[in-house]
Amino acid sequence: MRARRLGADGQVPRGHSESLAQLALQWVLRQPQVTSALIGASSVRQLDHNFKALEFPPLTEEELALMTP
Repeated sequence: MRARRLGADGQVPRGHSESLAQLALQWVLRQPQVTSALIGASSVRQLDHNFKALEFPPLTEEELALMTP
């Protein structure tokens, strides 16, 4: 993912409040060649944070284009 295409705060423009890690998970899961995503977490808090990526609305095609190399 090209962070320079994201907002200065590491978020996709248009009011998304996901963290960069959550956005990355959403992006990976939208790639047709990806059948599963492995996530690493060293605490329950990190695991919960990663799972919250699934609660946000799906990224639009325009937002995905901003994130695609």
